[in-house]
Amino acid sequence: MKSRKKFSEYIALLSELFDKEITAILRDAYWKILEPYTDPECEKAFKFVISEARFFPKPADFLSVLRGNQEERALMAWVKVDGAVKVHGQYVSVRFDDPVIHSVIDSLGGWSKFQDCTEQEWTWRQKEFVNRYRAMERKDEHLEYLPGLIETQNTARNYTGFVDPPIDVCEKPKLKLIEGKRHKQVEGRK
Repeated sequence: MKSRKKFSEYIALLSELFDKEITAILRDAYWKILEPYTDPECEKAFKFVISEARFFPKPADFLSVLRGNQEERALMAWVKVDGAVKVHGQYVSVRFDDPVIHSVIDSLGGWSKFQDCTEQEWTWRQKEFVNRYRAMERKDEHLEYLPGLIETQNTARNYTGFVDPPIDVCEKPKLKLIEGKRHKQVEGRK
């Protein structure tokens, strides 16, 4: 959150609603928790917490609204991975905006091997991905990116001049509005 004024208004509202004195230390703690997020995201979180909380909200309550719970984060990560597989395939190197994804896919054999499966196996791959995501989320360090097949093979042959930088995978899957309906840009799996 960038707007100190809006933040102060919402904190004052929480204080009034829950009849709780908010100290400077507590105010600073909430500010630090909300600082990485945009004003609209924080306003949405405040509105949700104000309308749903029965007790004075903890910082974790705000983070849960802003980031989603662990299951939601794992499933959203899967959506990103599934989209990247369909769009980019196993040949190019990729960098996700969520570095936990790198650790999960690395634990499943790496970017190229991860995709080497049938349509039926893909369903099981999703379940394994989601389960591992929950565990890997606790790690402090993650790979910077996932090397694709071209980079892996060229590096092994010492052709480092023929290695392209990784492709950045966007935060949200791209959707296209067609005739009033929402469709994924890329349909089906290879």
